[in-house]
Amino acid sequence: MKTPRYTPDEVADALRAAGGVHAVAAERLGCHRTTILDYIRRYPKVRQAYDEARAVAVDRAESKLMALVEREEWPAIRFTLVTLGRDRGYSLKHTPTEKFVEAGDEDDAAAFKEAIARVYGRPARRPTKRKVDESA
Repeated sequence: MKTPRYTPDEVADALRAAGGVHAVAAERLGCHRTTILDYIRRYPKVRQAYDEARAVAVDRAESKLMALVEREEWPAIRFTLVTLGRDRGYSLKHTPTEKFVEAGDEDDAAAFKEAIARVYGRPARRPTKRKVDESA
């Protein structure tokens, strides 16, 4: 039995309706998702429909994210800063040699830790004295 052949327009329409999700588009057409991937590779019109559908999905997600930021939802703010604000220095990664507390700034560090604890809803940990290896 021969598998049905689809026109590039049919596949492009299915991808738009499925929001660019291969498996959903394949289900709509009654084919395997690799068929959708083959059409995306072979036909520029299908590739364009796929790219546009994915862009629309990302735009929707971004608008929902910005709505959460406007509502001052801390996880959304944090995510926005470490992704979109990366070029401004916001990051989750720090270099191992980076020194966060200068001598005499222990009060500022403790206040900062307490503020972070309030934001995350956890009690602040009491600072512990650690030896710092200054030879490295």
